[in-house]
Amino acid sequence: MNILPKVETPYIMAYANRLLARMHHVLHATKALPWLAFAASPPSLSLDTLRQLIPTLPGVAFLLDEEARLIAWSPATAELLQTPPETLAAAPVFAFFAPRCHENVQRALQRARQEGAIQAVVEIFPEGAETLRFLRLHLKRYALREGNYFVGTAHDATAEHFAREWHTRSTALYEALDAFVQAIENGARNTTDLEPTLAPIITHLGAEGAVLFTPTAVVTVNIPDRMAEQLHSQHTHLFTLADICTDTRLRAEHADLAATLDALVNTTQQRYVILPLSIHDAESALILFYAAEKRFTSAEQAAWYATRRVLRRAVQVGIILDTAARQLRDLTILYQVHSLAQEHASPESLARHLIPTLTALLGAHHVRFYLYTNQKCICQADATTECNLPETALSLIENQIAGGRTRILQGDNLDPLRQFCSSESCSTLVLQPLSNNHPVGFLWVEFTHPQPWTPNDQILFSTLGQTIGGTIANLHLLRQTESRLRVLESVHHVSRALREAQSAEELLEYLLEHVLQTLHINTGSIWLYNEEDDQMYPIAARGWLEAFSQSPVSAHGTIGGLVLAHKQTIVAEEFRTDPRTNPNLRDRVPPNWGGLCIPLRHDEHVEGVMYLAVPNERRLTEEEILIAETLAEIGATALNRMRLHQETQQRVRQLEALRTIDRAITGSMDLHLILKVILDHLIQYTQADAALVSLYNANANLLEFGVGQGFYSYGIRTLTPHLSEGLALKALHQHRMLFVKTLAEDETFTRTSQVLLENEHLVSGYFVPLYAKGAPKGVLELYFRRPTTLPSDTLEFIETVAQQAAIAIETAQLFEDLQRSNVELSLAYDATIEGWARALELRDEETEGHSQRVTEMTLLLARAMGIQGEDLVHIRRGALLHDIGKMGIPDSILLKPGPLTDEEWEIMRQHPVLAYKLLSPIPFLRPALDIPYCHHEKWDGTGYPRGLKGEDIPLAARIFAVVDVWDALLSDRPYRKGWPPEKVYAFIQEQAGKHFDPKVVDVFLKLWTPDMGHTVPTELPLEILEAMAKR
Repeated sequence: MNILPKVETPYIMAYANRLLARMHHVLHATKALPWLAFAASPPSLSLDTLRQLIPTLPGVAFLLDEEARLIAWSPATAELLQTPPETLAAAPVFAFFAPRCHENVQRALQRARQEGAIQAVVEIFPEGAETLRFLRLHLKRYALREGNYFVGTAHDATAEHFAREWHTRSTALYEALDAFVQAIENGARNTTDLEPTLAPIITHLGAEGAVLFTPTAVVTVNIPDRMAEQLHSQHTHLFTLADICTDTRLRAEHADLAATLDALVNTTQQRYVILPLSIHDAESALILFYAAEKRFTSAEQAAWYATRRVLRRAVQVGIILDTAARQLRDLTILYQVHSLAQEHASPESLARHLIPTLTALLGAHHVRFYLYTNQKCICQADATTECNLPETALSLIENQIAGGRTRILQGDNLDPLRQFCSSESCSTLVLQPLSNNHPVGFLWVEFTHPQPWTPNDQILFSTLGQTIGGTIANLHLLRQTESRLRVLESVHHVSRALREAQSAEELLEYLLEHVLQTLHINTGSIWLYNEEDDQMYPIAARGWLEAFSQSPVSAHGTIGGLVLAHKQTIVAEEFRTDPRTNPNLRDRVPPNWGGLCIPLRHDEHVEGVMYLAVPNERRLTEEEILIAETLAEIGATALNRMRLHQETQQRVRQLEALRTIDRAITGSMDLHLILKVILDHLIQYTQADAALVSLYNANANLLEFGVGQGFYSYGIRTLTPHLSEGLALKALHQHRMLFVKTLAEDETFTRTSQVLLENEHLVSGYFVPLYAKGAPKGVLELYFRRPTTLPSDTLEFIETVAQQAAIAIETAQLFEDLQRSNVELSLAYDATIEGWARALELRDEETEGHSQRVTEMTLLLARAMGIQGEDLVHIRRGALLHDIGKMGIPDSILLKPGPLTDEEWEIMRQHPVLAYKLLSPIPFLRPALDIPYCHHEKWDGTGYPRGLKGEDIPLAARIFAVVDVWDALLSDRPYRKGWPPEKVYAFIQEQAGKHFDPKVVDVFLKLWTPDMGHTVPTELPLEILEAMAKR
């Protein structure tokens, strides 16, 4: 990259530009001379004319003959040649120049002879002159009458020549500086790398050698070996002597430094330039150029400005690159440490792998890492070597680096820690990593070469210590987190498995198995405590504890009993010698085994205990004990939850059974069905083998068989014990439930129910009296073919069901009595109605059986029309009472043998109204009013008493109207004979749509035909039945 700034170029080119401008001005003036206007070919030019003209010219002008002798000259010519005018006449021009310049002058004259006119720059060194000079010469050959002559003009081109030469040198300097910058960017920092690029700069500046001082190195070019060695050894001294400045200061301004350099080279003739290279007003570097045999020119000194600025920029770039490289190194170290932390799960593993990483990255000879957790030294040679430092040494080191301080031991340092360094160590770094201001250990890093530590290195070490400390602290935290995670995983697995367990035994078996697997042990057991008998029952066992888990034991006098009492874990160093161990079991306990006993506790209730046993060499840690207690508590909670769930399910089953029984009681009046439902649910809930409900007969003072379930034979039906005998009657008499665990041993049962023992093989039984409102209703009996004792909650359920059974029996009995009373009352009503109907027939002198025939025919026709159920009952009653209103008609009208007058007919037509008034006050006859009130209405609306029309007439009245006319026309009357059936059939058919409902007529004519005469059909024809089926 080319970083030479353009703004610096004027410093190099300023002098040359000023000289070039002056030269261009002279040339312009020369070209303006009058004689040049006719110099090409003057028509009348002669030697005399030239002799007279040339001396008058203001610039350098001269006339030469063929042998290059001066013929005429201007005053400026004598001044240029630094020769008196009187000595110039006819003098050869070569006489005024040094011999080494003759060849240049001769070559210019020869070109003029050949070409006629020339322009050239000629190097001259006049005799007696101190410096070399250059002339820009113009020669033109003229052929005069007198011969060939040369007219020439000239001006001093020395400044122009040197300006051009310095421009060339500055370009080369520019390229050399650019190469130097490239070398710096490419990492060159020592003499070997920088000499190829620094040497051209020295040459172009006119120096012989140079010394470049930087904060970290000394670069010497073309310096004698002895001087270079001294400069390298005095690097720090020289560097601190240089004043920080922005301008170049020479020897007089750096007297101290100059004296030092003079002493180094042992001469006072040394010429040198000191260029401080300051960056942002901070001491960074300096460069020294020297030349033993010359003084630097002003032009060379002017180049120093640009050189210093470029070198300063180059050094700045180098410092930036070095800083970036150092930061990259620092970041690499920190990244590697962080990466190692991600790959290792323990501080010990991290320390072992951190040692070779730091050794490589820091270029160290030996690295050790002391961890405070286990006081082990982990070194490069042997990653498991025990700490080789005594306790006193560790204490001394800890005091020296307390608070996270970093100690650097260099060379022959008298630091007290130096005694612990190896003999090869020239530089040692002692670093204490911290975590939350707490040390986690310390690093010991040794180097075989001196290390140029910088403040930035101090920052790196501080950051490295914090990183390592934080990483180790995180690993400790990770270890704790993983431990807690294992606990949580165990809790999760146990909780999930315990939720899937179907019984307490399965739950506790899995709990013990998982605890043993989690703790990596193989011996343990779980016992549950029963408060009723104060015994502990074995549920699960592994290892040698299985031999102790064959039968229940008392909770007193054991470690488990103490755990139950105090609800806390007990740790036993050795079970065999522990005084709390049950004396009866002590000799059976193997020696050298200890462990703990943990309560299975939820809230403040203890369900049981869990024993865990381990050999004495395998102690359970506090963390393991915490895990075991946590899992035990989870197991106890799961066990309690399972019991609550079972109780809830049992309660739900009870409620479902009670609901079913309630629905059976409220949905049916069949006592046998209700009791069967009750027994089914009781057998299912209590797991009874057989059940029986005996009903109490108060009249005979006996229990009679009601409903039985689960018995092998029907012999149970024949047992009807007297009140003073049998367990069932005894329970009924004592008003309480009786329980017999062994029926064969009960004298009362064997005396009265021997058949049950012989044929049914019953063992245990419950006898529950059934009372409702203080009155005995029966006995509920439950039998088991195995010894059985039911829990209290089950007994409560049985008593609840027994109460429902008693209510069901009472309700059924009440319903039966009520039903019997209703039947008797209904029969009485019907008998009364039939009596009224016969009384009307006798008074009206109608044909015997009229009411019965029309009733039967009306019911048959109503069924054919689709009427059924309770409506048929009301139609029957309405048919029987159809003329009940005639009871209010006077006998003179009702029994009149001849035709009635209009007034009499008016009274006769009032009998439907009288029927309505007579029957409507009677509630149970009110639904039967349609026939008595409306049977004289006609389809076409001409009937009476209200003149109803069409379907406004009740259907029962429309049906009865056809039947009443049918029977009246077929029957004999005192005033006429009965009609033939054919005529009746035709009349009814003809009155359809007038007197009768056409639909009713259509069905009636299908039901009755003339060949039937006055007989009522006994059943419906097939055609009508098929039509009814379709409806």
